[in-house]
Amino acid sequence: MCTSSADEAHSGFMDLSADAWLSVLLVSESALTVSRCAAVCEAFRDLVYRSAQLWQLLAARDFGLREECEWFLQVDVASTATAGTLSSIAALRWRGAYAECRAALDRSTRQSTRQEQYRPQTAAAGLISLRETACSDSAGEFAAYYPVHFALRGCGPLECCWCSSSGNCRNVSVCARVAGGYALVTAVGCVNPADGFDNPVKDVVVFGSLSPLSLGSSRFDDGGRDDEAKRLVEAALDGSAEATPRLPPDAPLGGCRFPPFPACRGLHVVRPCAPTVVRFVRFLVLSSQNPAGHTDANVDVSKLQLFGTPLGRPPHADDETHDGGGTSALLQRLHLDCVRVRSPDGSRGPNYP
Repeated sequence: MCTSSADEAHSGFMDLSADAWLSVLLVSESALTVSRCAAVCEAFRDLVYRSAQLWQLLAARDFGLREECEWFLQVDVASTATAGTLSSIAALRWRGAYAECRAALDRSTRQSTRQEQYRPQTAAAGLISLRETACSDSAGEFAAYYPVHFALRGCGPLECCWCSSSGNCRNVSVCARVAGGYALVTAVGCVNPADGFDNPVKDVVVFGSLSPLSLGSSRFDDGGRDDEAKRLVEAALDGSAEATPRLPPDAPLGGCRFPPFPACRGLHVVRPCAPTVVRFVRFLVLSSQNPAGHTDANVDVSKLQLFGTPLGRPPHADDETHDGGGTSALLQRLHLDCVRVRSPDGSRGPNYP
């Protein structure tokens, strides 16, 4: 009975409000106890302020999320927060962004490494919708019949392909943006056409970024033009990039390598990659296969794919179909909490009780 009463009393104390706790401290103990509590509170506030850097490092390490990403900065705090609360707001924003990425990873459809004959479908689990922004094949010889956006659809009939112009068979790039804002990418994929197309893809690598990517030549062309670039391209193509620590920001997310012709015809290759937040992507077809020995070979590709989970919508996004309300609501709740934290210099936010 005594133990039960003690437990009930302990439970009652734990349920007290902040005002009730303050009354208990003032009545039951001396100013020494209050000063100790104040010191603990100050240390806690310092920890909150310093935690912004920790959450930012974790977001960069686990999801490639860097400071220039607008996705987690959608809450306007200028009119409701003092300068003393901005660091705690940053900490809560980074924590919220990390939590949202973690939740997106948990609900994403897991893609395993696979190499199989493509099965035409109208939708694919976890497929991220893309919109073309630029293509290095400026001539567009076959664009009327086999345009780039056919490949960027990511699914559909095998014969819906993109064909580059004659003679354009190496280092051919397609840049695209994630429809609706940002996405957490967990895998990349590519599908080769079947009969009737002479130059299917041999190797393709995929880059991701939070800012627009360039079509220009890079150190990764031709499989890498320096030792480090060659190593990073090989890691992307053989799948080992997924298991390595976070790669340099300009390194490929992943890639797909196809077996020699004719085994590559109609083949679907998927490679998981390290979970990475992106807004823009670049598919770089390093080379195509040319079993017929054409002197003016091109690139024929049926599908260029990203797999993962959509994230929040950036401010003023031009695609109205994506709903970023869940992320905005999360950040708004975090904001309402953080403005109640007192700054290290003792000043209080306007909503501090």
